[in-house]
Amino acid sequence: MSATTFREESVTTAPIETATSAPSSAGAMQPMDGDRLTLPFDPHDLWRTLSAQRWLIAVCAVLVVAAAALYSFTATPYYRATLRVLIERNSDRVVGFEEIYNLATGSDDYYVTQYRILESRAVAETALQLLPAADRDWFAQAKDPVQAMLDLRHIQPVPKSRLVDVETEHPDPDVAHRMADALVQAYVDNVSNRQTQASRSALEQLQAESQALQKKLVDAENAAQEFKRRHKLIATKDHQSLVAARLEKLSEELAEVERERRGAETHLQSAERAVADAAFSDDLPEVLESRVVGDHKRELLQAQQEHSALSQSYKPMHPRLKAATRKIKAVEARLTAEVDAITQGIRRRHERLRQHEDEVRVRLEKQGDLLLELERKTIEYQILKNEADNVRRTHDTIIARLKEVEIINDHQASNVHPIGAAEVSGKPVRPRKLLNLALAALCGLLLGTGVAFAADALDRSIKTPAEAQRVLGLPVLGLVPHLEGRREHRGKVDPETFDPRSSLSEAFRTIRTNFTFSKAGRDVRSLIVTSATPEEGKSLVSINLAVSMGRAGKRVLLVDADMRRPRLHRAFEIEAEEGLSSILVEAAKLEDKVIPTPADNVWLLPCGIIPPNPVELLGSEQAEKFLQTALAQFDFVLIDSPPVGLVSDACVLSSIADRVLFVVRSFKTPRGLCRRALGQLLGVGADMVGMALNHSDIRADRYGKHAYEYSYLSTYEYREDDADDE
Repeated sequence: MSATTFREESVTTAPIETATSAPSSAGAMQPMDGDRLTLPFDPHDLWRTLSAQRWLIAVCAVLVVAAAALYSFTATPYYRATLRVLIERNSDRVVGFEEIYNLATGSDDYYVTQYRILESRAVAETALQLLPAADRDWFAQAKDPVQAMLDLRHIQPVPKSRLVDVETEHPDPDVAHRMADALVQAYVDNVSNRQTQASRSALEQLQAESQALQKKLVDAENAAQEFKRRHKLIATKDHQSLVAARLEKLSEELAEVERERRGAETHLQSAERAVADAAFSDDLPEVLESRVVGDHKRELLQAQQEHSALSQSYKPMHPRLKAATRKIKAVEARLTAEVDAITQGIRRRHERLRQHEDEVRVRLEKQGDLLLELERKTIEYQILKNEADNVRRTHDTIIARLKEVEIINDHQASNVHPIGAAEVSGKPVRPRKLLNLALAALCGLLLGTGVAFAADALDRSIKTPAEAQRVLGLPVLGLVPHLEGRREHRGKVDPETFDPRSSLSEAFRTIRTNFTFSKAGRDVRSLIVTSATPEEGKSLVSINLAVSMGRAGKRVLLVDADMRRPRLHRAFEIEAEEGLSSILVEAAKLEDKVIPTPADNVWLLPCGIIPPNPVELLGSEQAEKFLQTALAQFDFVLIDSPPVGLVSDACVLSSIADRVLFVVRSFKTPRGLCRRALGQLLGVGADMVGMALNHSDIRADRYGKHAYEYSYLSTYEYREDDADDE
């Protein structure tokens, strides 16, 4: 088998990997929303980004390493002296009175406080004065000598111990040794001075408090005695018992009076109801027991009997009958008056009991007030007495503490102990050249990596087939290589188009193969080629795809439907004053306007005269009839339309053509414009077959496998088999 045959089969049977996305059930590929399309994370994407920006990363790393090397090899070397110090929580005292001053606290922040004191400016100032004059002169060269010394010392606590390392650095190792000794001595002096000052302050304070408490104690005792004398509080407990007994007796008397008063009140209410209802007044015990009421009742009975006897003999107006009636009324009036008198007696008794209850209650309240007043005075006296006792106890405590402080002040011991002499390093500790260079290299790589990812993130253009498919959701039918160094053919058909062995022809043979054998490309006879913006290579794709279709044996009609900026006739260097516009406006015949091209089986229908209303012409019924006529005379019709992002011509044409091919130029077309243009096509129901990625091999060496693909296409030449191939 020849190399030529092998090349042809490899191209037709091995389409590019990114074109394998399955179409929809309707045949045409319907892209997904790029924001919602989620593809598996591919680590190669990170590697491709780093590879693409490798020179930027290298420059950052070299600059950082160079700066670190310049510093490391020109900086003054410093030696380090280390002096270990033991810091006890409690100083060695013969008397353990920690409450006087809080230098030896047991709290967790004690050692942190000591470390801060060691790092303080006050200790550094004292240490600087302890150094010899020659050493001080070296620090005097600085703007702030104390700060210069602070910058050259480090405090390093030893974990899980009471030890701390005082480290000092200096170009002269002997000076570093003296600096460590001076710092520790300054810290010891600082601790000793604070202990002495604390003892002295405590002593002075205790003496002042003792004198003040002495006077306060006398005043408190005098106040308690004066209060007791003025209120005659003698035998207060017996007096309180007597008043309490009286109060208890009055409470019992009040309870008895209340009981009698409630009984009288109930009896009075019953009497008043009985009087109001004359029929029940005879039920009152007082009425039943009254002799006068009994006499009146008998007299009333006799008068009623007499009136009854007379009423049988005389008429109502008879004088004797009237006299009997008057007698009955008189007796009833006396009986009623007697009952009322009895009721008034009951009411007066109830009133007497109520008044007696009020009197007892008043006496009870006075006795209670007397008891409360006595208790209040007793409490006030007890408060004064307790205050005097508290002052006495405080005074005794202060006197005891005063004696202890005097003893402590005479027997103070330091809690800071240097462990041996300072140790000086045998070689400089800084700058650490190898470490600096290693860290600089690492930081430079990290900085370069960050800058590389930032630069890649700021580039919003589509660069690779995987990114194009992720953003637009369309399959990539193929990659169109960049025609490097072909500026003399700009705007014209490149000679590689007519060379079947060129890398450009191979690229479009791959696109043709992927289109023909995809489900979306089956039985398709008309195809629109469009893009989002101008200068993305849609005319290049249209011409080369038409030529590739012609090589496959199909009669292809290439239509220039860009009625605003037609370019196909200039690309083929053809003078064409008539074309598609003549057919749509004047109903000219198709066979009279098509022009053969240098490519086999490819004819060109130029735009012709640019009309004032391209959209109306392309959307007219005449355009649909033209396409039907073209399909009757040709096997395949390929239409080059204007960019979707600028005009709506492509959207109008998509309603009469079978499929739409979307052209994207890598490293140029922004993602947002691609999404919007694709959204416009989908909005009018366009059937997308996929997309072609133009200029895909520009800077292709940055992107891994795509570099390999086009490296293979550009270096694998046609030649006859020889002995080396076997």
